[in-house]
Amino acid sequence: MLRSLLAFEIKLHTRQIGFWIALIIMFAVGLLFSSHEDFAIGVAGGERVKVNGAIPIAITLSAFSLLSIFFAAVFVVTGVMRDDTHSAVEVVHATPVKTRDMLLSRMLGVWFVTVLSLSGLVLGTILGPFMPWGDDETFKTFNFIHYLQPFLLFVVVNAFLVSGIYTAIAVITRNRAIVYVSAVGLLVLYLIGGVIAGERPDEWIAALVDPFGTTSLAVETQYWPAAEQNENMAPAFGWVGLNRLVYSVVGFVLFAASFVLSSRGIMNRKSKKLTKDEAFEAPVRVSPVTPRLGTTFTLQTFWTRIKFEYFSTVRSTAFIILVGIALALFGITLLVLTFMNEATTLPTSRFMTQVALGSLLFPMLIIMVFFGSDIMWRDRTANLHGILDATPVRDVSLLFAKWGALALLLLTLVGGLLIAGMIAQLMLGAGVVPVVPTTFLAIGIISFYVGFFFQGMLVMFLQNFMPSRIIGMLVSAGVLVGLIFFIRQLPFYHPLMNFGNAGAGAYSEMAGFSNPKSFGWEFAYWMGLILILGALSVWVWRRGMQAGLMDRLGSMRKRLSLPSIATAVLGTALFVGFGYAGLQSYQDAGYMNSDQREANQAAFETLVADIWELPEPRVTDVSVKADFYPTSQTAQFDGTYTIDNPHAVPIVRTTVFSGVGPDNITRLDIEGARIIKGEGIADELRDDHEILMVEFDPPLQPGESRTVTFTTQFKAPTLTNSSSVARNGTFVNNTDALLIFGNLNQGFISNPDTRRKYDLGERIQWPERDDMVARRKHLLTSFSGFADYVDFDAEVCTVENQIPVAPGKFRAETIADGRRCRTYKSINPILNFFSFLTAEYEVRKDVWADDKGHSVDLEIYFHPDHDFNIDLMFDAMKTAMDTYHEVFSPYQYAQLRIMEFPFASFAQAFAGTVPFSETIGFVQDPGDADDPKRVDFATYVTMHEIGHQWFAHQVIGAFAKGSNLLSEGLTENATMLAYERHYDFAKARRMHEERTTQQYLMGRTVERDDEPVLAEAEGQGYLNYNKTSWVFWGMRGIMGNEPVQRAVKRFLIEHGADKGAPYPTTLELISTLKEEIDPQYHDLIDDYWNKITFWDLSFQQDAEVVIVADGDRFTVTIPLSVDKKYASEEDGKETSVSEIDDATLNEFIQIGFYTEEPDDDLGAKPMKLETVRVNQTDSTITVTLDERPTHIVLDPARRLIERNINDNVKALDPPSES
Repeated sequence: MLRSLLAFEIKLHTRQIGFWIALIIMFAVGLLFSSHEDFAIGVAGGERVKVNGAIPIAITLSAFSLLSIFFAAVFVVTGVMRDDTHSAVEVVHATPVKTRDMLLSRMLGVWFVTVLSLSGLVLGTILGPFMPWGDDETFKTFNFIHYLQPFLLFVVVNAFLVSGIYTAIAVITRNRAIVYVSAVGLLVLYLIGGVIAGERPDEWIAALVDPFGTTSLAVETQYWPAAEQNENMAPAFGWVGLNRLVYSVVGFVLFAASFVLSSRGIMNRKSKKLTKDEAFEAPVRVSPVTPRLGTTFTLQTFWTRIKFEYFSTVRSTAFIILVGIALALFGITLLVLTFMNEATTLPTSRFMTQVALGSLLFPMLIIMVFFGSDIMWRDRTANLHGILDATPVRDVSLLFAKWGALALLLLTLVGGLLIAGMIAQLMLGAGVVPVVPTTFLAIGIISFYVGFFFQGMLVMFLQNFMPSRIIGMLVSAGVLVGLIFFIRQLPFYHPLMNFGNAGAGAYSEMAGFSNPKSFGWEFAYWMGLILILGALSVWVWRRGMQAGLMDRLGSMRKRLSLPSIATAVLGTALFVGFGYAGLQSYQDAGYMNSDQREANQAAFETLVADIWELPEPRVTDVSVKADFYPTSQTAQFDGTYTIDNPHAVPIVRTTVFSGVGPDNITRLDIEGARIIKGEGIADELRDDHEILMVEFDPPLQPGESRTVTFTTQFKAPTLTNSSSVARNGTFVNNTDALLIFGNLNQGFISNPDTRRKYDLGERIQWPERDDMVARRKHLLTSFSGFADYVDFDAEVCTVENQIPVAPGKFRAETIADGRRCRTYKSINPILNFFSFLTAEYEVRKDVWADDKGHSVDLEIYFHPDHDFNIDLMFDAMKTAMDTYHEVFSPYQYAQLRIMEFPFASFAQAFAGTVPFSETIGFVQDPGDADDPKRVDFATYVTMHEIGHQWFAHQVIGAFAKGSNLLSEGLTENATMLAYERHYDFAKARRMHEERTTQQYLMGRTVERDDEPVLAEAEGQGYLNYNKTSWVFWGMRGIMGNEPVQRAVKRFLIEHGADKGAPYPTTLELISTLKEEIDPQYHDLIDDYWNKITFWDLSFQQDAEVVIVADGDRFTVTIPLSVDKKYASEEDGKETSVSEIDDATLNEFIQIGFYTEEPDDDLGAKPMKLETVRVNQTDSTITVTLDERPTHIVLDPARRLIERNINDNVKALDPPSES
């Protein structure tokens, strides 16, 4: 009987259209994500990490098996709850079928069809690499086992878990609404797991918190290089195996509980005794009624119906559960971000609003789909539609009451979370961070609710055309997912297709919305479409017994009315009118989608292939008058350059580029030159790439100087484009606003996969370090134009209530006619890289003096409401200045300014000035200074940007391989030195872990190009910042801080700004390091800089640590295992030195001994730290200690670059009692 019932269940499910929709969607997802690089997850889809590599397949199947939470609920409702849904309990449960067979068949049937639906994902993933549009270089040889293993580990187990959860809820509640709402709960559970895992908790927490196994897979494979990701399958044991086992057991327990708790028959809850034995019939009075069917009646019925629809929903158990889930998600997210994150943000109103509503983005999709369908189908689900349809209530009242109810429902959720956010801010802010209700409302309504509203109305429209509620839910969910996540990948995508997008840009507490002008027309544009959809819905409203779609379409003409036609006409006028205006604005701005930009870049590279290496003039002097008009968000720059020709050949032609575009260069006078027009390449450069070509007549001779005068402007915001000038808090640099000569190769495509797509050949690499021609230019010329150091002066004007700031020594200020003007001039030449800022600043000042009494003015310009970290930043400035002056060289400017600016999340160092975004320092929570688990990014970033005043502004590398390390890398070394002095080693150790080790090891796994050795790095941030910081951390700890810093100081002095070209490279830096550091460490220097080296430290598995007491001392014998591996630049494949001829071990290993658990401070405070030299794989080390250790840690400070440190710790057994 069980077999027959199971076959019936499977046949029943697979004959339903919902099953086929789910199967087709999953197949399409698998096909899409495995055949096109634009959709591949992570970095899969390139030459290095193949789309059909073992781990990319596992990630794809584990991640997208999450989608089963949507359709598995449908299968449970139509399977396990079928009798309740169709009111057939009395009939079916009266049959002689055994309860066991009935329940098992339905449970197993749900599980089977869920797996079958997800099998479409697997099939699509298998077929994807064989599609004709695929790139052969992104695929490897087909291996069936790479699909089978993750199918069993993730698809089958996740389907079992999800089916068990829904079945248990269905059996216990017999309420399909709660089953559907539990989908939100499952999604929230997954999101919470992601939030927790994102804060890098203990590995067992990260691995087990995600019920779908994606996070455990990420934990196991997070540092795997390309070679391992392609060939090594997900470990079936370890964290992945434990996760799968735990949630398989959970699924089994839920199925077992469902079996035990299920009841047969209609009595599934307590019944009440009848209080009266007799019923009396009251007389019925009939009173005459005069029907009133006008506008008043329509409005009254609309109001009655909207109240009914709204309150029926918000009073339902499902909605109450949903609100609880939403609040729980917000609370847990906030808890994790506040207490589990080592670097947190102060609870400002902007931050709290984004956390409260940002956490609701994905769950809101399910909320719209479920409650939209519930409201739209409520009358038919309750079998009341026949009665309601026979009343004189107009279609418009019925329809828009339902639409309005969903809109109010979404507003209720948004409003509830905003209130929760305010309450949470009051609790966390402790009166220090003020609650700003207008910020909550502005972000909540404009940035979130409006989008939710439009999406919800689309769901309601789609439901009106669907044959059943289930189909409507699946279709509307699919449409929303497609519009939100996939539409941008279409080759013909345009922002006017971005459904419901009516935002006003980014929000800043300093400047408000970045582009409020866009909100009005976009809102009108999409509201016009909603009006059209509303009118169409009225015309095809489902009413009466003949409610099929074709019948309704056939009778649509009869439903036309003047109000509905007027609504449609108004909607069409808004949609077409504002759509056309937006389209024109995009065209005027030269909008291109990502595919168009990519093709344009490829065409540009082909166009300039023969001219990009032409010599360009060098800028030697810069004078600027900058006028800002914040009210109109415009600006004008009148500039004068002095240029010369440092080359050995005359310059005949060159190119000119400006971030404002050629149309906004209103004046360009180059002495002895003209703009070329009427030539093919010149016209194409201007029209398609916004670059001007100029010709010198006569040619600019070697050593000759000429003058360039120009005017550029920023125009006011348009319908579609914001302005670089903010109403409060403008920050622009010279590459945004002024002119750049040459530098054509900066527009070249670097992604190797994209280059292959357009047949562009190999990427043009940075020049070699021994290329003396290239070394005539320093690093910044790669983006700011050819210049050495320039003389700079500026006059910057703005409105009277704002303060303008630029690099250089402040000279004078004038205030007249409502304008404030300040002049600045550099006291010595600076890099051709400078900024202009203006805002309503509050200013605080201090003074730093060196040991000779030379003083520097310290100033912080900040938004008045963001004064939280000002004293902390001053302390950081002084510690950094003390450290860098003492260790490296004197500070070279008369001032050091930090200026706050809005919207972005970075800081940038210019000469004596550091623009600092509000989110990266001013509103960050530095935490407890004595807590070794917290990192203070506000202090760290302040020190880092001040470090650039030495490393970039005092010494800068040539534009050659590895040269970015000479600015970012040496700055990281200086910053960690100052940070450790400011706090202590434990805090520096935590910063090293958070900023350096994790970022490097993760960064190399997502690299699409080859990973070069450190000394030859180009623009890779994970090398320039993170690995270089790790290398200097290791050198300071092993080789000694004094010789390392002595080498850096000597390098700075020998190659400083006053020396000019040729600029230095890592060749000089490494040579200097070797000259200053003991020769015994030279092999280690080579391992750090000239090879991609990984160490593998552990304790020998077949030997134990032996501790022998010798009086008051203890002799500890440690069986040590050491390996060193060199990784391939191409795919990261590692080879042990034991397999390489002429390669040997000569390693310096630090061993830490502890008398307590070392985890809390990452082993920063050992009882004793011993450095040993090891030259063979297995060795025995003996150390004598004054105390008996409880733990031994190999390389506790992580001086060596090691991927897996889980086997570096040894907990020792306590001494036996004698």
